[in-house]
Amino acid sequence: MARRTIITVIILLAIAALIFWYQQSRDNDDASADVTQSVSVFNRTKNADATTVTASPNDELVYSLKVQNDTDEVVSSYVVETNIEDISELATLIDAQGANYNASTSSLTWTPQDVPANGAIEKQFTVRVKENLPTDSDLLMSARYNNEVLVSVGRGPVAVTPTPAPTPTPYKAPSSGPSAWFAFLLAIAFTAGIVLYRAAKNIQA
Repeated sequence: MARRTIITVIILLAIAALIFWYQQSRDNDDASADVTQSVSVFNRTKNADATTVTASPNDELVYSLKVQNDTDEVVSSYVVETNIEDISELATLIDAQGANYNASTSSLTWTPQDVPANGAIEKQFTVRVKENLPTDSDLLMSARYNNEVLVSVGRGPVAVTPTPAPTPTPYKAPSSGPSAWFAFLLAIAFTAGIVLYRAAKNIQA
């Protein structure tokens, strides 16, 4: 009889524990439904809201994931998780701030954390825009965490091979004054004139 009573008590305690666990799960689910998620992104290189400027290769972008709890109850063990597949096409993750990266889902997941009543928690990760961007990309990086943020990416200046400067032609100054041949002929004519003059003078004498 005592053995049966003990078994009955154990069963009742197990049922009570199961009911308590189920109620707690429902309370947590209800509280989680009351939190608000949001994402924003900042271009640290250009010191501006990344949605308002065009990102360039090697720019660093900081994404912030915020979970706001507007209830009077603590939301226990809240898991912050986000997909970065679209971001990874044009940028490289350089700082996950403690998050685990799941390559199969292209997601970042942080350790569960309580969200305080009427408070918030925030997680961040940083990426760097790639130098070599895909030629078939739409050059837009999308991130969703309830809302959506879009970052426009530019390819940057196109490298232009400088055209070699033409080899300068040596300057040749134009000749000035009578040429050497002209002077030579003039000297011969002058000499011949003197000779003829003297010869004519001797004949007359």
